[in-house]
Amino acid sequence: MANFTFQMVSMGQCIALLPRPVIQHFLTDDLTSRAIDPSKKWDIAIIHQKNRYCSYAAAHLIEFMRNYFAEMAELSED
Repeated sequence: MANFTFQMVSMGQCIALLPRPVIQHFLTDDLTSRAIDPSKKWDIAIIHQKNRYCSYAAAHLIEFMRNYFAEMAELSED
């Protein structure tokens, strides 16, 4: 998905607001990035289809993401 976003930006079809690690990975010589200061804390969410089967892998990914971001929040409070 990020690669598609960078292709759209490169063609002049849009601008993008993305996390710094993603930008650093996909940035090419024909594009530039600008940091947004001050840094903002974003609330994020996981979306999926309602009342539908959730595969074993998807359920574990959701659980992993919940745990990961809970740990990151705890670390940032220290």
